[in-house]
Amino acid sequence: MWSEKYRPQNIFDMVGNEEARKQFVEWFAKWKKGTKP
Repeated sequence: MWSEKYRPQNIFDMVGNEEARKQFVEWFAKWKKGTKP
């Protein structure tokens, strides 16, 4: 499937929407620490 083939493989592949990337990184950092996102 096209969406699987071209999906981002890491955070640096997410380009064009810096605000969305920032929110994702913040969410992931909270989840990683054991808090609920």
